[in-house]
Amino acid sequence: MAVNQNDCNVKVAVVILNYQNSSDSLACVKSICKQDYPELAGILVVDNGSSKDNFAVLNEGRRKCGGAFKLIRLRKNQGFARGNNIGISYARREWNTDHILIVNNDTLFTDPEFFSKLLAHSKDHVAMIGPAIRLRNGFIQKEYLVPTEVLPLFYRWLFFMAQKMHGESLSAWLREKWHRKDFLHKALHGCAILFTPLFFEFYTGMYSKTFLYAEEEILLFQLKKAGLSQCYVPETEIFHLEDQSTILAFEDVEKSKLHYCCQSCGHAILARILPYGILKKLC
Repeated sequence: MAVNQNDCNVKVAVVILNYQNSSDSLACVKSICKQDYPELAGILVVDNGSSKDNFAVLNEGRRKCGGAFKLIRLRKNQGFARGNNIGISYARREWNTDHILIVNNDTLFTDPEFFSKLLAHSKDHVAMIGPAIRLRNGFIQKEYLVPTEVLPLFYRWLFFMAQKMHGESLSAWLREKWHRKDFLHKALHGCAILFTPLFFEFYTGMYSKTFLYAEEEILLFQLKKAGLSQCYVPETEIFHLEDQSTILAFEDVEKSKLHYCCQSCGHAILARILPYGILKKLC
């Protein structure tokens, strides 16, 4: 795909959320620094309440990289949405740009034209843009499908509640109820999303009441209620190591996943039924 030269003149800031995973965060920053993009406003790593030792490694890495690499530290883990919102607010304020890429810290940038290829789609009603996600096994991650109507969302919440209570037969029945193709719609993968200035005409950031999970569908609800659209760009990709921060964050990963899935799926129902004006205030 030919990239318009004007797409290389747009300032873009990158926000990376770190929790107890400084090595991956620094590797991600270094891969961004190799990008062939002249208007990179800055790379912000938001440390989400990591240990002193982990933060010290990040800080030393920042000193060595210098330049556009900035680091801020939060006293406690604010979760995915709130942590990213803090980074988004900083980037918009300090670097004066409304093109903000949020990206998982366990990712690597492998396409030197990554930013230009995404920015080529920043037009019309497009408020969010996402690349293809390449996994460890070499395959591109399958499209992310989420329920978007209230009833299947409710069935999905019950599904995770049943799993939490070890109700295998009930959870299997509930999965069939919500995981139907006619209930599912495409959403961008949350590990790499470029927000355009159009998004910030309607919202200051992501829905802030979840801690982890369901961010993708809630973002989809935000767009639909504002009359905005998203764009998937398969012409470029990012390499994803998958769930490295989650593994480091919790002693019992499966138990913690279920807890936050239940909590966030309940918020997804709320975000789906709330009118735009109220939803906007929760972002």
